Amino acid sequence: MADEKDQYRLNLQSRLTEAVDGVLRKRGLSRTEGVKRLFEWFLEQPQVIQAAILGHLPEDFEQDIAKMVLEKMAQEDTLPNGVSSGSVGRG
Repeated sequence: MADEKDQYRLNLQSRLTEAVDGVLRKRGLSRTEGVKRLFEWFLEQPQVIQAAILGHLPEDFEQDIAKMVLEKMAQEDTLPNGVSSGSVGRG
């Protein structure tokens, strides 16, 4: 049996469409492939990160969550370019 595929239709403001298209063009990705990769990445994240991305955390937790994520990334040596481990935990 072949993989079943569902389609999602997104209605984005033109400025968002232009911005996303620009990023995808720079990376050489189609819209379909870019959205597929975003979904795959999102689903690989821990539930607390998914909740934070979706805005389902109380505001007073958001800063603490960001610090915890950066501290974990520093321990795993996976901080993004431009973020130093010395800046983690300051607020």
